[in-house]
Amino acid sequence: EASSDGGAAEKKSDKSEKSTEKKAKKKFKIGFHEREDQFFEDSVAEIYIWQYNPSSWRTTFIGFGLLSVVIAFTMYPLWPDWSRVGAYYVSIGLASLLGLLLLAEVFRVIIFSGIWLSTWGRVHFMILPNLYEDVGFWESFKPTYTLEYKGDDDDEDDDD
Repeated sequence: EASSDGGAAEKKSDKSEKSTEKKAKKKFKIGFHEREDQFFEDSVAEIYIWQYNPSSWRTTFIGFGLLSVVIAFTMYPLWPDWSRVGAYYVSIGLASLLGLLLLAEVFRVIIFSGIWLSTWGRVHFMILPNLYEDVGFWESFKPTYTLEYKGDDDDEDDDD
């Protein structure tokens, strides 16, 4: 009989050990909290998780492509003559396009200012008003011009 009581006591002690093991384990709630100030508090109640988002193959390919272009342009003195001449013509063409855009802007401002000053601000005439707007290429040339007449507000008040 003593052996049967001793076996019951052993079972109770096994159960109490398991319950103390369960009580000893702390449960952590894992939640993703985005913070702007990358702050880490070193404490027992907090855990740290490293989230790694690998870059895609496309980003790696574009990076190597840009690096290759930079290296190719730094090796300009080693280019053959025909490619140097081509690069010269391309740079002249792009510089001419930039000069044309600047000339168009100066022309627009001179025309607008001349008409605006001569009419005391009543007439607003703008050539290519969408030239620098965020629209498609062809839409930036439509309309060709805008003409707005802004009459005096004083005339309307005098009628009262």
